[in-house]
Amino acid sequence: MNIFSDKFHSNDYILLNFSMKSTFCLLVIVLLAAPAQTHAQQEPKTPFTKMYLPVWLEARDHCLDVARAMPVLEAMGSSITHMGPSGAGQATKAVNQVILSGVYLGVAEGMVLAMKSGLDAEKVAGALAGGAAGSWILDNRSGRMIDNEYPLGFRIALHLKDLHIALEMAREVGAALPVSAMASQIEAGLVARGYGDEDNSALARAVRDWSGM
Repeated sequence: MNIFSDKFHSNDYILLNFSMKSTFCLLVIVLLAAPAQTHAQQEPKTPFTKMYLPVWLEARDHCLDVARAMPVLEAMGSSITHMGPSGAGQATKAVNQVILSGVYLGVAEGMVLAMKSGLDAEKVAGALAGGAAGSWILDNRSGRMIDNEYPLGFRIALHLKDLHIALEMAREVGAALPVSAMASQIEAGLVARGYGDEDNSALARAVRDWSGM
């Protein structure tokens, strides 16, 4: 097993290449933050101590020996789930993106409602964080929505691409995804306006605009 990587930094591209003999090959490319900048533009690098990294596997043949692959996966993280045959991983990723679209929209609407009501939106986010409304997005993206600034995290254009995959899958199986369909329309509008490279939290930009903010 070979592992090639740089240290994890908040403004680096990271390439991890894992291989196990001839039957298994995994290539993961991780975009952690903004595209490459000039040296003068770069901010100080902050090493990561923890990272969430969904990984989708492809095998060189039709039978991926999960047991043989497990040492590689265990070197990458502690939560490992074999979803099933080819295609199950991509379908799971689609479910992930569907859920995220709803949470991003919910937090965006909540923050806009708080601000329009004269509340301190930061305090609102902090008060809700420990309850049922708490989420990674509330903790880590509500501040961007409040400030109306959306530096790159996960590009809206990429999430829109994933939503198109999810909506097509939904049509094929007969599943109704009204929130995801709405999110895809909002994201398509933002991309058309030139915001496709902003973080997905920029969904709040549209909600703010419609609210006269």
